[in-house]
Amino acid sequence: MAASYHACVVFLFLPILIQYSNSEDVLGIQTDDFDFDGLPGAQHEFRIEVGAGKEECFFQKIAKGANLHVTFEVLRGADRNIDFIIKRADGSIFDSHLWTHEGTTEKLIEEEALYIFCLNNRKGRFRGSKLVFFYLDAYKEEDQQLYEEKLEMLDEISDNMETTLQKVDTSISKMRNFQAISRKHVIADWYLSLANNKYIQNLSIAMSCIIICTSCLQTYFVRKLFATKNVTSTQKPRA
Repeated sequence: MAASYHACVVFLFLPILIQYSNSEDVLGIQTDDFDFDGLPGAQHEFRIEVGAGKEECFFQKIAKGANLHVTFEVLRGADRNIDFIIKRADGSIFDSHLWTHEGTTEKLIEEEALYIFCLNNRKGRFRGSKLVFFYLDAYKEEDQQLYEEKLEMLDEISDNMETTLQKVDTSISKMRNFQAISRKHVIADWYLSLANNKYIQNLSIAMSCIIICTSCLQTYFVRKLFATKNVTSTQKPRA
């Protein structure tokens, strides 16, 4: 009887628990929109393998007034070229980098919308898959109304502090973007060094085999050149 009572209570409160678990506290406000880190904006960094003749797309909702920074680089695979296209939800092109091994997009988002980021390797149908480094950062500065409220409460000193904080925030964001670009170059150089090391190793082994074979043949022919018989053609001992 007690077990049935507890089951009924859980069943009655289950919708409330589901609604509470699906919402997230973002800056003190409950929201149903999922956010990875509980903060406004978005930041993603990953490496993805794009197969030959394939296209990989990612969707990200970006708020109005956000500063969008996107960078990519093909780390390895065939000619290291790929098409990178940013689309709006209606299918219109927001920005594109066609058949290149790297590119960067920095733009101000003028309207809130769902943006689609596509890596297209269809031109490389017969050239194999490609490993691509992708970094996205969409950050939005504080609302101007918040600045005005601070100016009403504080004097010129707070205004100077506000300007300084804005500069620091912008500098930190640019520093993070430069770090992402540096990381992708380091990863690309590592793959290049690995490929060169394998090539030199295989070439060294091949050259060593050729040298050994040449030395053996040279020794054989030199010994053959100085070899003399102890008997004549008539099988008599040579004087």
